[in-house]
Amino acid sequence: MSDLDRNRAEALMQAAGMDGLAIFQPEAFRYATELDAGVAAMWRRAGACIALVPADKRLRTGAVAADHAVQFLDLSTRNVDVLRQRIWIDYLVLPPALGEDPFPELARQYAAQGLGGARPESFDRAEAFRLLGELLDTRGLLSATIGCDLEFVPAADFAALQEALPNVRFIDGSDVLRRLRRCSRSLAGAGCRTIAAAISAIRSAQAAAAKNGPSFPPAIGSLSCPA
Repeated sequence: MSDLDRNRAEALMQAAGMDGLAIFQPEAFRYATELDAGVAAMWRRAGACIALVPADKRLRTGAVAADHAVQFLDLSTRNVDVLRQRIWIDYLVLPPALGEDPFPELARQYAAQGLGGARPESFDRAEAFRLLGELLDTRGLLSATIGCDLEFVPAADFAALQEALPNVRFIDGSDVLRRLRRCSRSLAGAGCRTIAAAISAIRSAQAAAAKNGPSFPPAIGSLSCPA
């Protein structure tokens, strides 16, 4: 389960007049989906990975992810709908023995596993945006107002995104994403402080037990998200 609070996301997006949030930054993609952004994200371009978080919390989060990044994941256990895009890397499952001349068998396995055809040099931005459109369409958002993390998205990629999905009104959703992640970081920081307090209490109890007999540390408080 991702750290993204869908209840809070719904409230923030509604207040900002957004029907959904499209996330392109690799680190924020992982925050929203708990999926690895993959090696194609190293170019820091929009489209290597995309998360779509609808404002309506009843609609599932969607993701466009590299086939290489999700090759060995059991996606049925994830609370996210994943559409795969091809990048330049593929995986081929080989038989135990290939013989003296492995190339004919390699060709057969490529055909049998559906791995034929050209792959992009890194990733196909146009295909990634098309898949985002598919996610929007299945959620009834193909003519909606969608926020983007424009603090990350390069200007050229944003222009291509608008051209690829002309019926979508894209606006800057960076502030909404920042506020969502701030809540997560606050909880993480509070969690670290709570753990530190627990360790300190346990050590104090151990020291007291060694000197005066057993005692128990005080209860540690619960965590809550700031407004």
